[in-house]
Formats: sequence, C-alpha cells, structure tokens
Amino acid sequence: LAELEFDAIALGLFGEVFTGTISGVVPRGLHVRLENTLEGFVRFDYLHGEYHEFDPLTQTLVGEETGRTYRIGQQLRVRVEEVDPRERSVSFSIA
Repeated sequence: LAELEFDAIALGLFGEVFTGTISGVVPRGLHVRLENTLEGFVRFDYLHGEYHEFDPLTQTLVGEETGRTYRIGQQLRVRVEEVDPRERSVSFSIA
C-alpha cells in the first residue's frame, strides 16, 4: 500500500475487529491479511495467553494446553491493537 493509503486505512481501524486470513506462520506469531489487503501480525503474547509450539514441517502453531492450531489459510477474528505509521506496521490480537 502507498504511504497515504496505509495511514488512512490503518489509523482509522484501532480497536476494530475484523475477519482475516492467516498468510504466514512463524515461531513468534501469525501474519494475518484483512479483506482490505491490510496485513498485520499477531504476536505470541496475543495468542490467548497460552504457549504455542511452532511446527516448521506443517507451518502451524499449536497451543500447548488447548491444542488450538493456527495454520496458513485459516480465517480468524482479529482486533487492531497497535498501528505504527512510521514503521507501516499493524499489530493484531485474537478477538
């Protein structure tokens, strides 16, 4: 997204809840893309307060206590927690 587009879209979304699609899974969290093409990141500490094990073979995060699994292509509800226009980054939590 162009810088002005990013600012206009992201800054107006703080605290809002959306359905997004997991576009990447890494040991420290999830990359999630919203329908409006905005992409953000769900950090480990925003994953329901539970430790998650990263499986590099299946590209999944699996909850140690609940077994809740996150994988690429999965849809989930996310809340916009932080917007940093300077870094052009958005942080989500699981809603």
